[in-house]
Amino acid sequence: MLSKERQKIRNPLCRNRFESLMAHSATMKYSKWEKDHKKILSKHTVQKTWYVTLDDADSYGTCIYKLDGKVVSGRTPIRDGQKLTLEYTLTDSNYKIVHNGFLGFVGNLTNSQKEQYDIPVSEALDGKTVKRSDYISIERKEG
Repeated sequence: MLSKERQKIRNPLCRNRFESLMAHSATMKYSKWEKDHKKILSKHTVQKTWYVTLDDADSYGTCIYKLDGKVVSGRTPIRDGQKLTLEYTLTDSNYKIVHNGFLGFVGNLTNSQKEQYDIPVSEALDGKTVKRSDYISIERKEG
């Protein structure tokens, strides 16, 4: 094991070594880090990364998640300022997408089989599993 003076200093906000090395890496004595850490962090901005699990399993349709326009799935790193979108396509003809509010009344008349929802990106998503049912409601058709 390396002594405290010779250890590689990691960004404490990064969750793993790979992410830390991709963001900024430098080998220095610990005493130098203690002395210069404010100057180093002022030159290298730190963006906190959160991890969300995107659940695309759905009994009634297909879920596609996009982060800044690119398809993503599973456990995904997200940051403040990014755009996370759920695109849902209903495939079970016995069900319909339910829209709420005044605009929902119009949406329910159109009987759309597709729905898109922009999921707000924030620290509240960290460690959570996102499902279709969190944002888009469906119900069995009458008759």
